[in-house]
Amino acid sequence: MLFVSVAASACADSTGAIGRTYTLTEIDGHPLPVTFMGVDVGSTVLSGSLFLYDAGGAVRVDRYRDYSANNGQTYNRTETLHDEYRIANDSITVGSFGTCTSSCRLNEVGAFSEAGLTLTTDISPRTSPVYTYRLVK
Repeated sequence: MLFVSVAASACADSTGAIGRTYTLTEIDGHPLPVTFMGVDVGSTVLSGSLFLYDAGGAVRVDRYRDYSANNGQTYNRTETLHDEYRIANDSITVGSFGTCTSSCRLNEVGAFSEAGLTLTTDISPRTSPVYTYRLVK
């Protein structure tokens, strides 16, 4: 199965002070880089950062190397997602909390602690990868 994210922009106010900065360390318990393969394509997650702003905005920046068997080429790309976040006790939700008026990604949920957090798509049963982030500052 190939994991594909679609870059989308929510109406999050990510301006202002960055409250916390995280770095992506592993996906499903595997250290980066992690590759997802499809029938004739592959996508390798090279690195990722998550910025949580004091105003409630979240910005995720991920770097990928994609491969296409059709032409044998590799392509580097950077994906930036703008969202909002909510923290309640030891849980975090990242996504859009307003009304979705177009094609929207599902929210992501996970565990939150002072040292780091996890995120996975908010679906049941849980079939999406779990992304683990470590607090940088």
